Amino acid sequence: KQYHVWAAGNLSEEKLQLLQTGILVKGLQQPLRAKSVRMLQREKLCDLPVPIFENRKFLLKEQPELLVSRLEILLTEGKRHEIKRLMEAIDCMAVALKRTSFAGIPLDEALQPGTYRNLTEQEQTLLLNLAQNANVSNSRGVNR
Repeated sequence: KQYHVWAAGNLSEEKLQLLQTGILVKGLQQPLRAKSVRMLQREKLCDLPVPIFENRKFLLKEQPELLVSRLEILLTEGKRHEIKRLMEAIDCMAVALKRTSFAGIPLDEALQPGTYRNLTEQEQTLLLNLAQNANVSNSRGVNR
């Protein structure tokens, strides 16, 4: 799952690297880890092209000119609130989030909520190959 996340806070290279190495978060057995992280740009909070989280809207009133960083984050699993937890673990605050692709298939910006489109033959093949590879790797760890 690939996302764009808009985050407030000091995002140093060390912190971005930490997101990929893994961070142990309270309440979880395994560390959270992004497969890849890339800084895209910095922009003003008041100019974001996506809705801000409801519980972060106070920032628009208090600091509309606040510069936030747009990151591209690739996750292999996408656990509940994983990106928010990752950001909090490096003393940053996720203010907005948008999924941009799933299983390597870009999400269609033109689709309205609640609508769908058919997958192309190429996308179907991609998903079948991913599923077959997952089945092969899962069966290797099973004692029979």
